[in-house]
Amino acid sequence: MQGEGHQVDVALVVGGTKNPLGSLDAATGYEPGTPNTCALRAASHRGTAIVCGDGNGFAADLVGSELVVSFVAGDRRDEVKRIPVSGDVLAVKMLALPLDEPVSGP
Repeated sequence: MQGEGHQVDVALVVGGTKNPLGSLDAATGYEPGTPNTCALRAASHRGTAIVCGDGNGFAADLVGSELVVSFVAGDRRDEVKRIPVSGDVLAVKMLALPLDEPVSGP
């Protein structure tokens, strides 16, 4: 969802629960920062990543019974959150919706 200025607010929905991760600088050298300048960089049964703007983003990796989420910018990778999960695979899809909207489906 659109945040302040060129920021995009990012959340992961796990088991129907929204988990806000934080804001990413989504501006590029050619466009202002909006959700349209963000994309899934990876989506597999063990992890996913979203990248915004010129390369900062969040990566989420399934480690045991937790989804380990890290902020990634260049070579920098900082863990920001661990989310308990059940199961051993992920189903990934990108949604653009306000964080106060109800979530339905798996």
